[in-house]
Amino acid sequence: MPPEESLPAENQPDTSPAIAPQEKSSHFILAQPDTGELSRKGKKNALVVIALGLLTFFLPVINFDPPLQGQQRWSVFEVARRIPAPATDTFATTFPTTLTISFESVYAFYGTLLAGVGVVLLFPYRKLLLGVCLAALACLFFPFHGALGILWLAAMSSIQSDRGGDLKTLWIIFAIEVAALAVVTWTDTTS
Repeated sequence: MPPEESLPAENQPDTSPAIAPQEKSSHFILAQPDTGELSRKGKKNALVVIALGLLTFFLPVINFDPPLQGQQRWSVFEVARRIPAPATDTFATTFPTTLTISFESVYAFYGTLLAGVGVVLLFPYRKLLLGVCLAALACLFFPFHGALGILWLAAMSSIQSDRGGDLKTLWIIFAIEVAALAVVTWTDTTS
């Protein structure tokens, strides 16, 4: 008679594969090291957020009051193509009476979005994309000359461009874009 059959049922060793003894460090095998790269889902989400931001280039989000050339709402593309840049600054145009920013600040923000596309496609690292978010945030705050300019912005009803038109709606969309991209990047995990 084999020795296992002679033992009572409660004293027989359990050889079922479901209750195999676990090693003490088996939970470390399941953990993936964080390489800082965006996951596939994170890349997709970041590209969607950036694409929505780049879409605003063609959407009519700049308001002209009174309407210019019979049109009240213009896209960034139309303003860049149709409305010429202002002439050289004179003393009368350099003295700030209202909050007027250069339209080139809009181009700088779109440049950071294009840089974000390059980062996601070529160097998909979260910290690098967060750096692009910081650069985009700087593009949003730079035209207002720091924190005091931002406080002045809160009191203003509009942000005028040097080419005309109210950029406040566009600036709010840009702020939402930067926040959404930062959230997508920060919350992405490689697992």
